[in-house]
Amino acid sequence: MKYITLMTALLFALTSCQTNKEIIPAKPSDQVYNKEKSKGLQEGSIDVFKMTVRSEEPNKNVIISPLSIQYAFGMAANGASGETKEQILKLMGSNAGTLGDINNNLKAIQDKISGQDKDYSVSVSNGIFYDGSKFRISDTYEKVVKDMYRVSIKKLDFNKVDQSVKTINDWVSANTQQRITKVLDNINQEEFMFLINTLYMKAGWDKPFVPEMTHDSKFTTSTKVEKEVPMMSQRGNIASYTTDDESAIVMPMSNGRLEALFIMPNKTDIYNYVSSITASKIDRMYNEAKVGDIQISLPKVEMKMHYDLKNILQKMGITDPFNERAKFETMGTASGKIVLTRAMHDVFMKVDEKGMEGAAVTTIGVGTTSMPPSIYFDRPYMMVVRDRATGTYLFMGKIEDPTK
Repeated sequence: MKYITLMTALLFALTSCQTNKEIIPAKPSDQVYNKEKSKGLQEGSIDVFKMTVRSEEPNKNVIISPLSIQYAFGMAANGASGETKEQILKLMGSNAGTLGDINNNLKAIQDKISGQDKDYSVSVSNGIFYDGSKFRISDTYEKVVKDMYRVSIKKLDFNKVDQSVKTINDWVSANTQQRITKVLDNINQEEFMFLINTLYMKAGWDKPFVPEMTHDSKFTTSTKVEKEVPMMSQRGNIASYTTDDESAIVMPMSNGRLEALFIMPNKTDIYNYVSSITASKIDRMYNEAKVGDIQISLPKVEMKMHYDLKNILQKMGITDPFNERAKFETMGTASGKIVLTRAMHDVFMKVDEKGMEGAAVTTIGVGTTSMPPSIYFDRPYMMVVRDRATGTYLFMGKIEDPTK
């Protein structure tokens, strides 16, 4: 069985300056999950998604994993102080609580969403790779990232650049099931450490699409260009939410553990629609969608994305970590001031009849012979994949052109 598999890797370097089925029970966690503060993380997810969309060309596809970004920068925040730490915490949302609250919630979320069976696989991995001849890691920092982020720490000799790059890329590849195989080409002279998060997801639709029902159909982009795309179709009892502003469907996956929300604006273009989206609006669509006989059509998608997050974060006011005002002394000691040198984000996503690779959402509808209402995703749309138990947004996307 094929699935859609969603995954991301986020990396940044430090340097010295010079549904109907029963929900699968979540894994027990030694951390107390705070649902209200988790809503802060969701708000932070939307903020970084909006800024990523605004930073790209209006007609570009955008897919990110806000959760992966939050894990990686959560590790960085634990080594920061003062304004540097406060700026990094903007990625977590204004209502996510203290750094201690964020650490606790991210650890609890990792326990709750991680798991594997024949239709479901989600894993979160955190890694630190550093050159011990250039940097001494603080005992306090090492303890907190090991305890709260279950980080794997490895010393390397960065003078052996090719060997170090291969070690890091091999770790990323193994933890994303070979969907992302390279995040580094080289290591700059001033870099002594990399903090990396990988998030891997593989899930099947609760009700798969029938491949024989897939057909080529027109998709009109924001620039009014018509493209022929393979369009999956099905009819059945599907949860939908329709207003004057948008048409949306909720597609359950993985025996009720995950659910994908596909949103198509009715009054404005997708670019402006994304700028107005909020966590409460997304929750309302998930919660108020009504199950009924409906015909849907959804494009098949397969994409790889790469983002340089540094520019995006600076537009969000996260500037100090990348300049002389950075305060990372609690992380450890180096020959000069510690700053972040780069921040990158890589994403793979595939959506087909079986699910999403990483995650595949498939819904097969069976109904009466009368034609039901239909939602035909033949123009740009937004998507969200969340964990039902925690409300966490694993992936968010804006699809402008399914053929790219």
